[in-house]
Amino acid sequence: MLATIGEAMLDYSGLPDRRLGERLKIAVDGFIYQPGASIPQASGSVEATKAAYRFFDNKRVTHQALIGAQSTATWRRVEQEKPTAVIVAQDTTSLDDSSHKETSG
Repeated sequence: MLATIGEAMLDYSGLPDRRLGERLKIAVDGFIYQPGASIPQASGSVEATKAAYRFFDNKRVTHQALIGAQSTATWRRVEQEKPTAVIVAQDTTSLDDSSHKETSG
């Protein structure tokens, strides 16, 4: 059994560098128990916050690599634990800021 969700994502991430995968693990583990936290709150220190911002700003960290890691880790966990049901939540919220002058263009 995997120790953390971050570790599972590290195992399946499509990131090109193991160090980026390690940073992904740290970021995920920071947010997993505080999903509404800001990056500084979830990071816990100034140094970790700077590292998180560098990670998210890295051109080699792609949306596809992160989503692929999450998807693969989730399905592997389902295969291992064989639950009787899997609940998939979906947020269908949409925002329309077109009436705000500052958002034109």
